[in-house]
Amino acid sequence: MRRWLFWACFICLGFVKAQDSVYRSRNLFIGAGMSPSVCLGDFKDRFGSFNSFQLHGFYKNSNNFTFGSTYKILYSQNAKLDSSIFKDMIFGNYMVDINGNPANIRMQLRGFEFTANVGKIWTIQHNPKKLKGIHTQLGLGFLQSRIKMQFDSDKVPQLEDDYIYGYDKLHNGLVITQNIEYFSTSKDNISYFAGIQFGQGFTYNRRNWEYSLNYADKTRKNDLYAGLHAGITFPFKINSKSARNYYE
Repeated sequence: MRRWLFWACFICLGFVKAQDSVYRSRNLFIGAGMSPSVCLGDFKDRFGSFNSFQLHGFYKNSNNFTFGSTYKILYSQNAKLDSSIFKDMIFGNYMVDINGNPANIRMQLRGFEFTANVGKIWTIQHNPKKLKGIHTQLGLGFLQSRIKMQFDSDKVPQLEDDYIYGYDKLHNGLVITQNIEYFSTSKDNISYFAGIQFGQGFTYNRRNWEYSLNYADKTRKNDLYAGLHAGITFPFKINSKSARNYYE
């Protein structure tokens, strides 16, 4: 529901005309996008891949340098957890609940990433009413991930209340990101972007005990990922100076 609300807000904003020129003027861009990514490094030990929904905004100056931020919601259905830590819940080849029936435990990735970004749009078309080019960005921020477990309430007491904290592998810490994308906009059209992204997270387990290890895990993890991303942005005028004067 929240996702559809975000998109509805952005579509409504898209009816606002941006400006007379976007090539040599200052602009504010606000948008949203989606990104499928593959986990690498220590990240792949907990998750195979994930999707993310992002909200972003950035300011572009007259020299096409950009300054902004991005917030991503991370999610997937393929979290990994060594089943040996559930040994007290396994009977035969099945994991059972408190009544002795097969326990259906679904493990998912939940997390977020927030970064502050600097970049530049390297133009490939010199048109005062359009801006097309390669947008490169470098980001620095915060990454957090955990395993969310879903099961029938009161059926698996080993995973309820505070016990879940020994299993959910909550990790967070510093992240560095790099984005390379094709970017295109004009005064009358919704802008769009598509490209590749990379992230290097340096995270730690924030729980006081790890049941899979039987001790507290204090080692730093290199949570890496690589993926594709695409989305839309809406440009808004910051100044009224027309690029027409630049060419005269």
